[in-house]
Amino acid sequence: EHASLEMQSGITFANINDVDMEVQNEMIRNWASFGGFASFLITKLLNDEDESSTRFETLNVWLEKLVQVLFVAFHQSLELLQSAGAIEVSIIDEAVRSCTACLFAFNNIISSKNKLCSVLSDEALSTVLSSVMCTILSPWIDKNRALFESSGRDERLSYHMVCNVDDANMIVTQACQFVEQASNLKSGIESDLLIPLLQPFLSIEEETESLVDIDGSVKTSIVASYIRSLTKLTTHDLVDVGTVKSLFDLSVNKLMSVKSSNDTIVSLVDDVSKFIQCCINKQILTCGEMLHYIEKSARDGNWKTWELLCLSVHDCVSLTSSASFICAALDNLQDNEVHLGALSALCHVAKEHADWIPEVMGSFGKQILTLFELHGTSNAIAIGGAIGEQSTSRMLACSNCMKIIMISFQFLVSRGTTTPIDEKPQFDNEIAAFLAVVFGKLASVVCYNGLPNQENTSNPNTDSALGRLCAQFFVHVLRACPSSFKLCLGNVNESLRGTLESSVRAEMSGYVVHQSVVPVKKKLNIKTFIKAS
Repeated sequence: EHASLEMQSGITFANINDVDMEVQNEMIRNWASFGGFASFLITKLLNDEDESSTRFETLNVWLEKLVQVLFVAFHQSLELLQSAGAIEVSIIDEAVRSCTACLFAFNNIISSKNKLCSVLSDEALSTVLSSVMCTILSPWIDKNRALFESSGRDERLSYHMVCNVDDANMIVTQACQFVEQASNLKSGIESDLLIPLLQPFLSIEEETESLVDIDGSVKTSIVASYIRSLTKLTTHDLVDVGTVKSLFDLSVNKLMSVKSSNDTIVSLVDDVSKFIQCCINKQILTCGEMLHYIEKSARDGNWKTWELLCLSVHDCVSLTSSASFICAALDNLQDNEVHLGALSALCHVAKEHADWIPEVMGSFGKQILTLFELHGTSNAIAIGGAIGEQSTSRMLACSNCMKIIMISFQFLVSRGTTTPIDEKPQFDNEIAAFLAVVFGKLASVVCYNGLPNQENTSNPNTDSALGRLCAQFFVHVLRACPSSFKLCLGNVNESLRGTLESSVRAEMSGYVVHQSVVPVKKKLNIKTFIKAS
């Protein structure tokens, strides 16, 4: 009758008596893990089956029965975790592994919920979710729950303080995945379950804990998972606007301003930025509120947030309101991190909002050209010891400056397509005047660093790549707007003109060094001459 469902490979036994006693004991002790893996295999088969087939119906019935068994194993494991201080550590470790196996099975079922909607109901999902957040994850993020009260003892340790580290990582990973998948279901989370989801952020907001003080990658991964879950809930409009605005304020003021090189913290900040972007896309904030946060981010030097917010608005007033703070950051030549952060954000904003270029160059053009020249002509001498300690930051500064200069030039050239014929000469003169200022700064960088195969070894910390960066811009201008380039050459001094011409020739020739060939002197063979008679 069930011949089609028989296993085609592996070891099978007609009855349990054929199995070795030690194997039986192992199966009994790890029955929850075996059940979790069995549900995974059945779920995998169901995903490949047609819902109208008999095989699908049979497998679905087996999975429904298996899920009931997993519920029992899950709740028994939770009871052991809640009694961590009163039982042996080995039992706790087994409970953690069993709980992990059950969550693994539930995650696979949730990911296939469209097909298996009758297997895991919303009520069952809510019950498991509550247990996961309150029993498994909460002890890691709530300091007040690090110790539990017990009638038998004054205090007893939570499971996360005694279980194996690897087992702890596995159960937290599955628990976080369960919370995120449940959050992605529009009916998966009830309003009362938002409280544990918001718990770590309440601690940060009340300044009882800082984001950089989060102890360990496990806790950081939980906070990041909660952020991702809140992003999904916000997308589905399952969080009230007031709560979302509070989280937005917390994200902008505290979470995004964290400066850390730790990979887990960096990843968490990325998740926070996605939550901010979600709030912007949902248009939760008014224009006035957005302008307030843009100005505050610039004032606080939080350039990642400033960039993210500016990229989402279209009114240039957001740039003008932050102008004084941007200027102060760009003028801070002694702090590499400050002016590089502002410069990078400004570059990305200028690239996205090309129509803001007049305001960008009008307000910050002097600082941009100054930073390009200082970084391009000295690694640490001209700007202080903290500047350009690594060549990568030096190249980053110059490339961002060059991008803004290039965008500015392209903006000017694009205006030429709509300029009347009789105004063309005046237009070319305006571009030539702009180029004369820019070329002066770029030429100094070429002279200091040299070009590929023509390095200037007399100066310290030279980099011919910077010289080539300038030469490429010269050639681009020559090809895009030759009339303005010629006008510019006629208005600059002879030294600058020579630098421009040699740079253009070197770039267009591919920096090939032409070696002069010395003619070989012929040697006369005196013996071959015959004396004339």
